[in-house]
Amino acid sequence: MATLKEIAYDLINHVRPSYSDDDDLDIRQVYYWIKNQRALWIYKKLGEHKPISEKWLQEYASLTLYEDGTEKYSDTIATPILYRGEAKLTYVGPTTRTSKKWLLLPYESAKYHGSGRFNSTVVVCYYMNNKIYTRSYTGSTCMVRGVFEDPMDVTGFTVDTEYPIDEHMLEFLKSEIIKADMSIFIQSKNDEVNDERNNLN
Repeated sequence: MATLKEIAYDLINHVRPSYSDDDDLDIRQVYYWIKNQRALWIYKKLGEHKPISEKWLQEYASLTLYEDGTEKYSDTIATPILYRGEAKLTYVGPTTRTSKKWLLLPYESAKYHGSGRFNSTVVVCYYMNNKIYTRSYTGSTCMVRGVFEDPMDVTGFTVDTEYPIDEHMLEFLKSEIIKADMSIFIQSKNDEVNDERNNLN
């Protein structure tokens, strides 16, 4: 699969074969369009009740847990895709992959869970304000895996990292960006002189 940088330059080459560093078309803007179209596609698939693709997932292999009274909370994570109020996190739990994952609940449900006769041993957690909270876990680290709005916000992700998107989704994404976001650049001239100035003005 392609990296974010490769996807962006592939798109730019459609409209700017002679792209230069001072072109009106900024690669950071292209990164933004890619992020937005990916999120829109994922929301569309979730609305069609499609399962979460493994290709969409990113992971925090080890987050530190801090104590705050009766609760523990994690390091800050990127904003997950929120669909109908539910954070699309597919795994929250111990850093050992063979361990049983925690029960991820909405805050209102999580704060009352664990007091019953049959659920007192279940590790419950909830997501709030880009952190994971839990009360019944004794360890000092946790793992989080899920679908995040902006892959670039996930620790360790760079423009040279494989982009979390399906192969067939990528072609749709490119098509939508060219049609909806880059159409104005397709019809405009570009600055072909690589001198760090805009020579179109």
